[in-house]
Amino acid sequence: MTLQTPLKQHTNHVFKIFADKLEKLRINTIEDFLYHLPARYEDYSVISKINQVQAGETVTIQGQIIEIKNQYLKNARIRTIQKAIVCDDTGTIELIWFNQPFLIKSINKNSKISASGRVEGSGKKISMQSPEFEILINGQPPIHTGRLIPVYPETKGISSKWLRRQIHKILKDHKNELLEYLPTNIIDKFQFMDFSQALKEIHFPRDLNFAQKAKERLAFDELFLIQLSALKRKKEWKQNITAQPFTIKKYQKELNNFVDSLPFTLTNTQQKAIKEITQDLEQNKSMNRLLQGDVGSGKTVVAAVAMYTAFLNGFQSILLAPTEILAQQHYDTISKLLSPFGIKVDLVTGSKKQSVIPAEWLQAMSPPARQGQSEVKRSRGISCHKSTNSKF
Repeated sequence: MTLQTPLKQHTNHVFKIFADKLEKLRINTIEDFLYHLPARYEDYSVISKINQVQAGETVTIQGQIIEIKNQYLKNARIRTIQKAIVCDDTGTIELIWFNQPFLIKSINKNSKISASGRVEGSGKKISMQSPEFEILINGQPPIHTGRLIPVYPETKGISSKWLRRQIHKILKDHKNELLEYLPTNIIDKFQFMDFSQALKEIHFPRDLNFAQKAKERLAFDELFLIQLSALKRKKEWKQNITAQPFTIKKYQKELNNFVDSLPFTLTNTQQKAIKEITQDLEQNKSMNRLLQGDVGSGKTVVAAVAMYTAFLNGFQSILLAPTEILAQQHYDTISKLLSPFGIKVDLVTGSKKQSVIPAEWLQAMSPPARQGQSEVKRSRGISCHKSTNSKF
């Protein structure tokens, strides 16, 4: 079985049983366990002798079970109380749980136990209520007590303790699959811990400093892989997508006249953006460009120049907006800019209940035949997508 093995196909029957519940936590493969990151940590790293603990402290004690019993009540809410007496070489402490009668079967007298939680009481009568605990086995470090303990997002039937147990085992069983993939120069530059160590420290950190370094490494990995995927898609897109190049020099005079007709002078950044866009339009590859700027910086005017360029080349353009109010605003602006040049601009919104753009609008949006053109192209030349975000 590998990290990519779906839980429902795993040979471990436990994973098959819990697969539907784990799916609610978006855990569908063994690897998904490792990326189910802690929401927070409980600090149980202070290990104290029993005679040293004080009421109100959160500590870990380790000792031997000398007594454990169930106490039955008639209370409708609390039906049973489980009490265990633990001793070390300095004293005794009482551990108390509620409505967990099954603990009697998992905690045996004379077992060595590690328990973490808040100390209650005073003097010699001290206790812990509902502590985290685990039976200590020689040679095996504790994973639920005596350290920083990860607390995970949970769902019904899936506890943090159960998740810790599974993740700890997965890290051990699949350590040879957790191979480093970042280039050495990047690891050295940012002083990252290696990949397998980061996964171990995010789940079972030695201290909060190691947990933070693990978070930084895994956060970088996430952004790195997103960027790598984007570059891969961009490369494939450039290889596979072709487009009819626009003619710019032929219509340079018309473009200059359009720019001169604007009621303001274009800024240097607007001119730079227009130059880069028109250069893209001259290529036989489809343009995919992000035009970014603050509100009022002139993004719509730049889009209008690109749309006019498409018009001159016999193509239509469409500008998409996320809301009707924004669509109306852009319609008013674009109409004022393009209408003087014989271009009809129309507005289509959801409230108009139009399932398709009217044929007459398509015809109206198309430029007239010029210089021997026998027909007008009806295919779309440019799509502009506007965001409500103030910077896009």
